[in-house]
Amino acid sequence: LFHGLNHFKVKNDLNGVTDIKDKTIKTIKENNFTDIIIVLESTSIYAFHTATFLSSNEELLMKYSVEELNKNCNIDLHSFDEFKVDFYPTDRLQSGYTVREQMLEVYKYCVEYAEEFDLNSPSLVFKGNTGLGKTFLSSAIAKKVTERGFSVVFDSVSNMLRSIENERFGRSDKDTLSVLLNADLVILDDFGSEGTNKLHEPVLYEIINGRINKNLPMIISTRALLTALPTEISALSLQ
Repeated sequence: LFHGLNHFKVKNDLNGVTDIKDKTIKTIKENNFTDIIIVLESTSIYAFHTATFLSSNEELLMKYSVEELNKNCNIDLHSFDEFKVDFYPTDRLQSGYTVREQMLEVYKYCVEYAEEFDLNSPSLVFKGNTGLGKTFLSSAIAKKVTERGFSVVFDSVSNMLRSIENERFGRSDKDTLSVLLNADLVILDDFGSEGTNKLHEPVLYEIINGRINKNLPMIISTRALLTALPTEISALSLQ
């Protein structure tokens, strides 16, 4: 059902096709489209560069690469309205707040973060013991931000590293690392539980440092003290 068509003219050159790409991505995000079909008039060599550009553009393909990667995620997505603040005790903390009051503030911040998310949003670190709701709130953010049309990768760090390892040893033809470096939001769940494999440290460094350099937001949830992680990674995580 079309409520109106977007008419515009562009030049038949790289700037013109880039404008088409940008407007297409904007339309996808504004309308939460899950599939798009691009139809070009057959004009021989005059359409060739446009078709090639649009069919291979990383930004247009990113959404579908992310969806393919997320199929392997074993973590269920939740809605914010499933959050049960009564689960938390009313013990008073040194801050003066009760655990319940503090978690309610965390919850409100996460809701606001998801509802107002854009590529300039800050990165977040959730740290604490098992059972505090780190993964739940991360999954609720992932669900809401995805519904708003952004590309979100959400999985445990160990699963992400396993996928990258399989690709590097030729057991898969996907490109998980590229998706992690370019998705609008990456959520690294259970950071620090991947063990002490020295081969993983450069990969984690590349993911975190790469997204920092691109000014792309990420969310890290961890049970470990960040100072207990490898020096280079903990320093990046605290930025």
